[in-house]
Amino acid sequence: MKRNSMQVQEGFSDEEWLDRLYRKSESENTRMLAGVSLTAFERFCKDQGTTKEELINRFQEWMNQPKPDVRSVCMVLDKFINFLTKDHPEIKIKETGFYKAKSPSTIKNYFIFMKSYLRICHGIRITTDDIHDYIQFPKARKEPRKPLTLKTLKLLFGKCSPERRALYYVLISSGMRVSEALSLKKSNFHLNENPVRITILADDTKTKEGRETYISSEAFERLKPILDSKIDEIVRICKLDNASKTSELDKLLSQLEKSSSYTESATLAPKLKKYGFTESQLRRLAYSVLSNPQVAYSWVADGVINEIIGEYLDKVDHAFRMELEKFHDPSHPSYSYYEPWLIFHSKLHLSE
Repeated sequence: MKRNSMQVQEGFSDEEWLDRLYRKSESENTRMLAGVSLTAFERFCKDQGTTKEELINRFQEWMNQPKPDVRSVCMVLDKFINFLTKDHPEIKIKETGFYKAKSPSTIKNYFIFMKSYLRICHGIRITTDDIHDYIQFPKARKEPRKPLTLKTLKLLFGKCSPERRALYYVLISSGMRVSEALSLKKSNFHLNENPVRITILADDTKTKEGRETYISSEAFERLKPILDSKIDEIVRICKLDNASKTSELDKLLSQLEKSSSYTESATLAPKLKKYGFTESQLRRLAYSVLSNPQVAYSWVADGVINEIIGEYLDKVDHAFRMELEKFHDPSHPSYSYYEPWLIFHSKLHLSE
């Protein structure tokens, strides 16, 4: 019996591709940027009068010919690059007003993710030679970096706390990343050696590869009082509270925006209650709550809504209120979908 030459390829969804990227990088930022790249490609497709699915089907038709038409695929991707280099006032974006041109480095990153996406999810392979021959990237303008003057350094070191001063000395002399320095434990330091050697564990590095480095005698002189004052294994040279809280808060807000169940949104509320919000974060949080029926129901039912965003409710944009008012008529075709929003809206008295 002759085997069918047309074999069905293993499917790989967008979400599985994003999970695959996270599995390798262990970075939420990588996953997020990959998702943003897909969104940018979808906006480009809409600008071209098509959809992502239709355009990818066209790519597959070109590539499945007896002689693959890689040129046509690359020329469309070149148009995608050109799309990213320009402002698009016609594409409205809630956060920035309209879709703005991207920097050369951002464009390159978007393309790298899209190249991976096409290859992994849809079996469309584009080689380095194809990219070199057919796709033109905007040239990044690089200005020479200027070192800080001794006067500026003295001013910075003179104004900061002893803990931050110790952190800066450790970073300068060792070449560590901030996250690596803040993850150090006493056991990472080999204090009987001169200069002091530091072992950085693989779990604490960005690349997930362990390594060793050294700090200067000046750095150790400023670090020693901190080491001596710690009674447990954790060193934590300096607390960068704002940066770490912002990063964790952004993750929670992202989870809330993707929340699809009552239980999930309810469990996020107590975690968010401990934060102080900037106005932009409050706006983002308010929109997340107001536009998601599951979050709306759970937060009203649990009585946490006023604790978390009560101070911002009166500042919710009028445009959103007007959008909701369109759906007060039960005869409106979208009324059933928007009904949970309207119930929530009336409970908060936002229409008064």
